[in-house]
Amino acid sequence: MNIAIIGGTGFIGGRVTAQLAELGHKVMVFHRGARELKASPGVAVLLGERGNLSSFAGEFHRFNPDVVVDVIGYSRRDARELVATFKDSRARLVVLSSADVYRNRSGIFGITESPPDPVPLGEDSPLRTHLYPYADHATEFDRETAYEKIGVEETVRSGLPGRATILRICAVYGPGDQQRRLWPYLKRMLDQRPFILIERGQATWQWTRGYVENIAAAIAVAALNDRGRGEIYNVGEAEATNEVEWIARIAEVLAWKGRVIPLPSEKLPAHLRTTLNWSYGLAMSTQKIRSTLGFKERVPLGLAMRRTIEWESRNPPAAADPKLFDYSAEDGAA
Repeated sequence: MNIAIIGGTGFIGGRVTAQLAELGHKVMVFHRGARELKASPGVAVLLGERGNLSSFAGEFHRFNPDVVVDVIGYSRRDARELVATFKDSRARLVVLSSADVYRNRSGIFGITESPPDPVPLGEDSPLRTHLYPYADHATEFDRETAYEKIGVEETVRSGLPGRATILRICAVYGPGDQQRRLWPYLKRMLDQRPFILIERGQATWQWTRGYVENIAAAIAVAALNDRGRGEIYNVGEAEATNEVEWIARIAEVLAWKGRVIPLPSEKLPAHLRTTLNWSYGLAMSTQKIRSTLGFKERVPLGLAMRRTIEWESRNPPAAADPKLFDYSAEDGAA
């Protein structure tokens, strides 16, 4: 197959590119040149800015893709550029969305549109009505270019009806993760802390996560399977962990024998308090992509954790705030 990837060099996209090339497909990656694309047999490169995607329609037409995978569509403008570029193409589209489209995401951050929706969230669970979750609503901002995956989904599905597969991606961890999703707990274990404090509500809060190689494998499965045409899929691990279980997965690899101590927010030191409402879960059901497209994990979860821990241990955050690890305050609270 001929597969065009928009943004196939980053944390997730680079793995998608590598896996599809490894399977013998002819791949063309469109990116701006900010990251080096690791050489893979059969991979061509088209350099350009995402905001001008439609101006490269001729190059894409000559490549004649069977499938287009859009890793970096973040706004309505991005989605309109995608539609304009491929509206006259025969290509099927695979568009990455996010678990943050669900209504429970608003509830977590105190925008209570409704009582918590039951988890695990299915593909038909209610979506947010509070749009642009990362914009400062107190000031003016450009709604056409602001991040909003709901807008991406709506624009692509209406502009190219029946041709797009939407993948709602979970929280992704693994080597290269700039968010360092393990670090707050990993550092304390490496520092031989005898306990870890968390908010009581967070202890049982569930969130679907996924290892980057496995997420890339799910994207590749969707790209290669025409049965996904016009469908929406949640993508992540089969079982969502709560926070205590997540900490336990890290602890098992490191053989850390300390305790996890859940405390009411008012009993925690200031640097560990949040204003989040933990009654709104973000666990998703990923059964649909498994049963209809045959997705299964490429890397076992134990190995995924070991690889992630090794990478994060060697690559701590460069600008980590030391105040977030105020062990004297934590000792006092304990």
